[in-house]
Amino acid sequence: TRPMQKLLTGQFLRRFSSSIDANEITKFGKLSADWWNPNGAMAPLHKMNPVRVGYLRSKLCQHFNKSWISPEPFKDLRFLDVGCGAGLLTESLSRLGAQTLGIDASPSNIEVAKVHQEKDAQHLQTLTYECTTAESLIERKQDPFDAVFSLEVVEHVADIPSFLHSCVGLVKPGGAIVITTINRTAKSYLYTKIAAEYILQMVPIGTHHWDKYVTPEEIRRLLLLEGIDVRDMTGFSYNPFLGKWSLTTDLEVNYGLFGIKPLPTDIPEQSGLN
Repeated sequence: TRPMQKLLTGQFLRRFSSSIDANEITKFGKLSADWWNPNGAMAPLHKMNPVRVGYLRSKLCQHFNKSWISPEPFKDLRFLDVGCGAGLLTESLSRLGAQTLGIDASPSNIEVAKVHQEKDAQHLQTLTYECTTAESLIERKQDPFDAVFSLEVVEHVADIPSFLHSCVGLVKPGGAIVITTINRTAKSYLYTKIAAEYILQMVPIGTHHWDKYVTPEEIRRLLLLEGIDVRDMTGFSYNPFLGKWSLTTDLEVNYGLFGIKPLPTDIPEQSGLN
């Protein structure tokens, strides 16, 4: 079955490869079985996820005028998680009430995500997974979503402008898009390559490629070219001594952007991010 899976994966990647880096898909596919192990290769994501979800929840509740204290504030909304891996963020979004679709180009990631979903199927009935890409959803004229997320993904794609174009195309007018990634700075090289991969061994060696990191200004300009009004840029900081993540104004390592796709009659507000 493994050679057949490789063949099918290869056919899939050749068909929908405009922004896919096949090497990255293969690399993270090999980690899929360990994805839900909080002490495994994905331990940093497990620790980061509550802070990411808190940030998303705050921004989305504000934008969609939802109650922060509601256990399921996004019950009437549709979300898309692009590059969902084995579903760490995707499950969190579904638990907040949204009809959530998680997509990933790795068949093994999607398989693991579905198996984990079955462990709590009663509380994850609004969650669906599919092995596909943003480009493929555009090709089949997928109905747009209220919010599209792509977290810790853009630094692993082959064509960032094409990838973001597809993601934005899947956002409903008036909807939101959230991108999180890693900045290309000397500090990020020290933290995410030297420290995280070699000294602390938080993630496998080769997980990141510093030259593929993207600056906040590069992402912001690409989103602006797609008509997105970037409303917020926030940093995510990891304290290795406490083993905890927190929000920060420092964008030099991990950071996120929150933007809105204006309605056709809207004039984008000046966000002050010049």
